[in-house]
Amino acid sequence: MSNKKTIAIITNNIELSLLLKEQFDIQGIFSLKFFNEISIDLALNKNEKILAFMITEDLLQTLKAQKNTESFWQRNKKTTILISKNETEHDVVNDIRFQPLYTIILPIEFRALTKLLSDLVQQKEEPRFSNVDLGDVFLDIVGRKIHKHEKSAKLTEKESKILWYLLSNPNLKIDQKLLLKEIWGYTEEIETRTLTTHIYRIRQKLLEIGEDGYEIRNIENSYILKTG
Repeated sequence: MSNKKTIAIITNNIELSLLLKEQFDIQGIFSLKFFNEISIDLALNKNEKILAFMITEDLLQTLKAQKNTESFWQRNKKTTILISKNETEHDVVNDIRFQPLYTIILPIEFRALTKLLSDLVQQKEEPRFSNVDLGDVFLDIVGRKIHKHEKSAKLTEKESKILWYLLSNPNLKIDQKLLLKEIWGYTEEIETRTLTTHIYRIRQKLLEIGEDGYEIRNIENSYILKTG
């Protein structure tokens, strides 16, 4: 199994699709699903988790003819990227009620595309992970820091998410498999010792900011933040 985020491209340009797939394979962050003029209706009805849809302007009119187009854009308008050879005519875009938040001009600069897709990942996760206060401890989820009074310690992305679960559920058991699934996209390839290492570092950082009243315990394949 893979923890890569899935990106879909809707295009008749096979060369572009293969080039994107090659770059995604090299980067190892995203996987690519390909749809063309014939299979476009499958893209509109996809229920699986697709992070973003990229569509080339040559298929805009084809997309317009699909009966599910309007509902598709309602669901995905915030994560649709138009790939254009030049500045697309606004009347063409408006004609299919398609107002993409992002437009990429060919040739694609892959570093910029990767940054855009990574930002979309963060935007989707931010509503779930937010800042947390517990007693004198404050978790800055965006800045990835844990604070207590004037002291603070930097956290990695995964450390901040683990702490979010623990601080949001004090004195409750959080299953290890839940953490592995939600934070790593759990597969059999991920070992629990990876989580154990992160928990150890979090314990050290709590001590670093002077917080010795909270204790992270390992109980029955779960972790629990004891506050007293």
